[in-house]
Amino acid sequence: MILELVQKVLADDNNGEPLDKLAFGVIGDLADAFPNGELKPVLLAEWIGTSLVSRKGYDKETKTTVKWAREVLCSSASRPACVY
Repeated sequence: MILELVQKVLADDNNGEPLDKLAFGVIGDLADAFPNGELKPVLLAEWIGTSLVSRKGYDKETKTTVKWAREVLCSSASRPACVY
């Protein structure tokens, strides 16, 4: 599944920021594409929440992508109160 690849990318510190930024974008895109909660079980995975709140000294553009992904997840109609 796509999210398995995203998880591997974010877990590997050797990939670099550009690849991390793309991975965060994929998370946001998936949440945006399925706003009615179709992917809720997988988007509630602990590793996603941890990734979205961790700060690795990313540049402004990557932080903006992370913030956007977090906002899309939090605004999903099927999300409980967002903790990201």
